Amino acid sequence: MTNSSLVVQSVNVTIGRRPVLTNVTTAFPTGITAMLGPNGAGKSTLIRAICGLVRISGGSIAFDGRVADRHRPRTLQPVIGLMPQEVGFVPHLSVRATLEYFCLLKGIPSESSRAEIGRVLACTRLADREKDKVSTLSGGMRRRLAFAVALLGNPPVLLLDEPTTGLDPAQRLFFRDAIVSAAGDAVVVFATHQIEDVALLDCNLVVLYSDSEIVSSSSVGEFVASSGLVTWESSSPSSGALVSWRVSQSSVRNVGHDPDPRGRTTEPRLEEIYLGALRCRGVGGER
Repeated sequence: MTNSSLVVQSVNVTIGRRPVLTNVTTAFPTGITAMLGPNGAGKSTLIRAICGLVRISGGSIAFDGRVADRHRPRTLQPVIGLMPQEVGFVPHLSVRATLEYFCLLKGIPSESSRAEIGRVLACTRLADREKDKVSTLSGGMRRRLAFAVALLGNPPVLLLDEPTTGLDPAQRLFFRDAIVSAAGDAVVVFATHQIEDVALLDCNLVVLYSDSEIVSSSSVGEFVASSGLVTWESSSPSSGALVSWRVSQSSVRNVGHDPDPRGRTTEPRLEEIYLGALRCRGVGGER
């Protein structure tokens, strides 16, 4: 493992004739970085661009001396473990056979694959299901198997695209714990729109907005503190609020730049500040 950052520099991606990412620049340091953004902002596209699964039309992506660009889009693939949103497994294969197959694809030598499969089964708590066919696994267990595949070979870069989407609270708790345990000194990028998962992790934060604007913070707290937004409670929606919602019959939470002097200032939460930041950029529907 290294202490290198994954550096995205002035990256452009166009799919068909539609620009999806425009001049995106950021860095993902060693450790966990949550990449938060609304649906359609380009989080999955950026992950696919890092892997070389979509071609970048400009810019570069670098890690530990390797550089991917429009001419060499797949340069980083050997150092990446990817957990995509949708994973297609062969239903009649067992969990272990599936991992053996991916060991072959990743070039893991047969003499070390048995120990490596044992390691990732333990990390994902699938050891007791290794003989079961994939078709018998629940959706949450299949997500665990996809995570196990990403961990094979102990890659220095882990890219996890919406790993907790559709999971119940217990499964999401497992994934948060497993991500932290697996991080070590790897670069882990955890793309999500599940704000509560981000709020419960001690991690770096990158927010990707729909216009390719990107905001990087060393922590959730820094993002909240640097937003320039405040929160307050009042008995009715404040006219100067960016976002307001009723939390009880007599109380309304508000987010904005200037609190209503008749309200009570509250401790801001990530979800509130994120919604306010979206509204500042014209995203988020009715107030």
